[in-house]
Amino acid sequence: MADIASARRISQHPGMKESQPLLPPFHVVTAAALMLGWGTFTFVGMVAGALAGHSSWDLGFLITFFGWGLLNHRRGHWIASIVISLMLVFPGLLIAGLHAAGKIPWTYPDSLRDMISAGLLSVAALYTFIVLLRRPQREWFSRTVFAAGGKRVDKDISARFAVAVLVVAFFLSSLHHVLAWWGAESLRGSYPVKVRLIPYDAETGENLNAVRLPEPPNSRFGRKVELPLFQTGITATREGSILDLTGIANNPFRVTIGGDGYEDASVLIGESPPDEIRVPMKRGK
Repeated sequence: MADIASARRISQHPGMKESQPLLPPFHVVTAAALMLGWGTFTFVGMVAGALAGHSSWDLGFLITFFGWGLLNHRRGHWIASIVISLMLVFPGLLIAGLHAAGKIPWTYPDSLRDMISAGLLSVAALYTFIVLLRRPQREWFSRTVFAAGGKRVDKDISARFAVAVLVVAFFLSSLHHVLAWWGAESLRGSYPVKVRLIPYDAETGENLNAVRLPEPPNSRFGRKVELPLFQTGITATREGSILDLTGIANNPFRVTIGGDGYEDASVLIGESPPDEIRVPMKRGK
């Protein structure tokens, strides 16, 4: 009788007629949306991988079906969602922790992306696990809810919501993979560049105390990333000024530097430059 009374409290809502169907609670809808979105993202990733020629299976796309079941009041899917969410909490935290601790070789931006993805997965899984175990959700998936007053779930509204989430998730997931592909294609054949330039007086051999970059580094973005793409930093030392250059390139390129009272000088940066390059500077006429 206590369960029936509790179910009546859930099923009743101010202004709701007794014949109106029941709608899923807020936390059920949120948990279902997370599962629908994550499952769709995984599925799109599998398809994108297959199109790129490195297909792999990820059973994570099955989460989509459990999210659909939550919205349609399927008790078996509710139980399965609790178990699955608990299983996903710890692997995600472990992966994020190993990346943060440097136990997994760090490569930018792949490692940062994997760490953020694993952390978000753990948070979403923990939220789903907690809210589905709370009393309102337990009672929602209890048959006593529908024994009180002959209520039923409005599966039509639930289905429309699920389809809307799937469409949005599919669009955003596809956009994500298209942008990832575009970035990879733009940087195909590129290599990292890290070199220190030390300008010096060509006559005396002494290092210069002040250097500048007459031509700003290439940082423009168009339909395709333009290489070389780099950043510089100038440091003043007792021995003179030094210029640190880091970035990426796909072909040898020239960097032009200048100094007060000196003619501009250019230096060619190849694919495997030495750690330091001394640049002779001629006095201006």
